[in-house]
Amino acid sequence: MFYQGDYVEDATVYITFNTYTSNDPSASSTITNLINTDIHIHKDNGLTQRNNAAGITMSVDFDGITGNHMVAIDTSDDTVAAFWVTGADYFVRMEGTTVDGATVNSWIGHFSIENRFNEVDVTKILGHLLTNTGTQIADAFEKFFDVAAPTGTANSLPDAAPDAAGGLPISDAGGLDLDTKLANTNEVTAARLSELDVGTATKMAYRIAKIMIARVNKIVVDEATGDAELFSDAGASLGTVSAAFLSSGGDTTRKQLLI
Repeated sequence: MFYQGDYVEDATVYITFNTYTSNDPSASSTITNLINTDIHIHKDNGLTQRNNAAGITMSVDFDGITGNHMVAIDTSDDTVAAFWVTGADYFVRMEGTTVDGATVNSWIGHFSIENRFNEVDVTKILGHLLTNTGTQIADAFEKFFDVAAPTGTANSLPDAAPDAAGGLPISDAGGLDLDTKLANTNEVTAARLSELDVGTATKMAYRIAKIMIARVNKIVVDEATGDAELFSDAGASLGTVSAAFLSSGGDTTRKQLLI
């Protein structure tokens, strides 16, 4: 008897063996009464044998060659419940057969099911993932690769084009346009944004400073004169500070009154 190897779950195992005469020297001899019901299999060192022929195919004198035989064992056949399992060894023997006129009982093979190497375990894990998450994987691939006439871009994870229904919003209609958002706030007007777009770095800093100061101190700055009107928390005017800012983008000493 020899070890066939470690097999993945539900594989078909092929065991080959030879029979000989009892002469010295001996010669190859056929088996006159070996059929699949004569094949018995033990799991590990258990005495309970699988002597059910379901899933077992016996080929005597394989390929027409006397004394050369093959047994095919389909481990996906679960006629005997819970017999084929991962992490177990199996020992195969023939019982009550006739060779050269004598009755022979003999071990003919040994194999295991996912009980030796990590590589087999990896195969099982991958198979398990594909079997149990197949729908999710298929849906994900269809979503990502198999969209008829896809319109998505780097800006759009969904199928739809940016700004379209189901797509990522990037313009006024989608609500992410900066000009539109800022123009709708109390602190900034569309006119100021326009000036920011075309102004120099100094003017941009000047206008940002005005916005921030107004935000903190509750003031409104007159664009034309640079005067600043201060308000209380209740919204009452506390008076005007003239020439708080210069039209050139700088500020006057009066700015200190606002901070």
